[in-house]
Amino acid sequence: MYRSENYERRRLFSWHRLCSDFLFCLCMEMVVCGLLLIAMAFGNFFNTIATLVTKAKIKAKMKKMKHLGKNALQGQDSVFT
Repeated sequence: MYRSENYERRRLFSWHRLCSDFLFCLCMEMVVCGLLLIAMAFGNFFNTIATLVTKAKIKAKMKKMKHLGKNALQGQDSVFT
């Protein structure tokens, strides 16, 4: 079987193009995954901050209610005695 130079060139070119396409897809996949990882990190950070703020608000509200509860009980005792 005789293979021409042109056939060998086309075969090598198609193999090279296939490899370069694969590597390009692999690189693009890595870039997209990196961007998604960064986006998820920002989301996780902002969610953590929101949770801490909510926790602080609830803690302050509970402290205020506890303080008001003591005053209300003292007021009731003085009214009824």
